[in-house]
Amino acid sequence: MMIHIIEPSQILVNMDLIMLDHDLRSLLQRVSELETQVTFQEQTIMDLNHALATQQQDLIHTQRTLAIFNQKLQLLEQCLTDDNEAILKQPPHY
Repeated sequence: MMIHIIEPSQILVNMDLIMLDHDLRSLLQRVSELETQVTFQEQTIMDLNHALATQQQDLIHTQRTLAIFNQKLQLLEQCLTDDNEAILKQPPHY
């Protein structure tokens, strides 16, 4: 039976390798977590972009509808004003 004598420097090298392996695994786990976060953020950005585009279309539609209602209201006001003037100009026997 042979006994191997391990030098202290050899122990330090092995310990360094074990620490490097642990650090590497830790870094790989962190990279994986960051990739997951980025993927989630990209999806969130796409969802928000879609929602913003939909709201912009709704706003444009609402503005156009409001403009049409405003035109109709002005025409109605003009008609009422014209009718009132016609009523005031009518002779008393009407």
